Amino acid sequence: MLYMFSLLVDILGFYLISSVFVKDPSKFAFTKPFSSVALYILIITMGLRMGANEEVTGNIGTIGLQALIITIMAIGGSMIVAYIASRIMKMNKQGLLPGEAEKREETEGDQETGNSAIKSSMVILLLAAFGIFLGFAVVPKVFNDMEAFQNGAANVITVVLYILLACVGFDLGLEGGLGDKMKAIGLRVLVLPLCINIGTLGMGLIYGLIGSFSVRESLAIFAGFGWYSLAPAIIINAGFIKASAVSFLHNVLREVFSFLLIPIVAEKIGYYTAIAIPAAPGMDVCIPIVKKCTNSEMVLYSLVSGIITSSEVSILVTLFIGA
Repeated sequence: MLYMFSLLVDILGFYLISSVFVKDPSKFAFTKPFSSVALYILIITMGLRMGANEEVTGNIGTIGLQALIITIMAIGGSMIVAYIASRIMKMNKQGLLPGEAEKREETEGDQETGNSAIKSSMVILLLAAFGIFLGFAVVPKVFNDMEAFQNGAANVITVVLYILLACVGFDLGLEGGLGDKMKAIGLRVLVLPLCINIGTLGMGLIYGLIGSFSVRESLAIFAGFGWYSLAPAIIINAGFIKASAVSFLHNVLREVFSFLLIPIVAEKIGYYTAIAIPAAPGMDVCIPIVKKCTNSEMVLYSLVSGIITSSEVSILVTLFIGA
């Protein structure tokens, strides 16, 4: 809870700074390329941690396929339900209602379009692969204390993440009108986490009926919502070692796939469907890519959705696994 609160303070604090004190936004155009560089550092560092993590690399051959299938189902279920909800609410491709779309012109200059969306996903994929390769092949030869490396990399990720979220808040302040947008969205902001719950857990029930795990194990795995440190710990504490390993890999993959898919899905299908992909990481590590590829309304949706789904993880996983 303290972590989520600190993220909100980071974003809102820099939003207030830029909205109150900045009179000429053009002087701060450098924040966007700076954010891109910071995002790439974040992705490489995450790749390093994954490649150097024996729990990831050591289990890819035996449980990787299961984790991959579960990830595809969880993301696919969330996207399908979110897309249906967006059609029911009559949102346009940018996630705006008819009245909202008519009242203002969406500033598209900073959004990914066409080939640039595919290019962004390819860059992210290559950077992640490069980081994983270095983490697997180089890091063990350079660092004798792998636990110290993992802790150091985690600290780097934390610092870069706070810098990125500060940039997001600062850019939102430069755009202005965040309070009005939140009022306009209202309780509709709760529809997205509901879609993620229905899509993810619905697929978890299906996998439990047709897959190798029991229904309760399957639901517990799917209920991780991309939080790879909490859900596996709860599952293994209940005595389900294999389910815990699959949960870990699945939640890592959901976070990684979010970086790759959000640019393409936002461009090809729609913003609202794209931000249903990450679930819990939508409140932190995926906020920068959401801001880069969508709009300020979607940042609000993603932030609230990520907070809600993150809050559910400990409750739902414990409930399903019977810990």
